[in-house]
Amino acid sequence: MVDAADYFKLARKAMLEAKSQILLVGWDFDTRIILDSDAKDGAPIKLGPLLSWLAKHRPHVSINILKWDLGAPKLLGRGTTVLRLIRWAMTRQITFKLDGAHATGASHHQKIVVVDDRLAFCGGIDMTASRWDTRNRILDRSNQEIATVGCE
Repeated sequence: MVDAADYFKLARKAMLEAKSQILLVGWDFDTRIILDSDAKDGAPIKLGPLLSWLAKHRPHVSINILKWDLGAPKLLGRGTTVLRLIRWAMTRQITFKLDGAHATGASHHQKIVVVDDRLAFCGGIDMTASRWDTRNRILDRSNQEIATVGCE
């Protein structure tokens, strides 16, 4: 997969099919991003609501999230994201940790999703704002088209 649209859609599908565990590791996560705007399965299309929905509807699935700690201040400017993190802290199935195990000024840049220790996505796209794109267009933070790329 090259484009975020394909990655986000397939990662969402894999998370919905999880039987026991979802592991998310990233430099940044934005709970407001849309993973699959075409989904018609009744589950939320945005990352944060999807993870909360999975915790409620799939209580046997544990969800573990690891995010770079120095990027944490960004969370304060993301609407209801802090409230969602508080709800996650009270949810037995979801563990959210900040990763600070690096030298001063350094960060981890892994972008990993692992489902049931059987399927993994590993690459360079964080599940955050300004990453959503397709082969034909790149979108800005509000998902409005800003550029067309000549790749067909």
